Amino acid sequence: MPTEPMTITYPEFLQTVTANENKVLPTIAGRASFRVETGPNEVRFTPLSSGKTHAVNAQGIQGYLDVFNETQSFKTTDYSETRRHPSYVLAIIKLWLRGRQGFKGS
Repeated sequence: MPTEPMTITYPEFLQTVTANENKVLPTIAGRASFRVETGPNEVRFTPLSSGKTHAVNAQGIQGYLDVFNETQSFKTTDYSETRRHPSYVLAIIKLWLRGRQGFKGS
């Protein structure tokens, strides 16, 4: 039986960010680690390797979510043409999805 695609909203994305603030998280490929936090109308990603924060505004995050909701893809190359820092955003989407799948069985 095929499963229905999961669609994530911006509030769900922010809720996942908030639940994981100040935790060390792996990027989608697992090759690097970062921290995430919310800011006024943005989400900030800070790679541990550089310590340089990358802010993505709400509109930018929504663009990632639109692509994910349409494609269900976790391949960063599917986002690289128009989006920056897909590895961080996809890692948060993956955390959200794990939480949703865990909920299904309860």
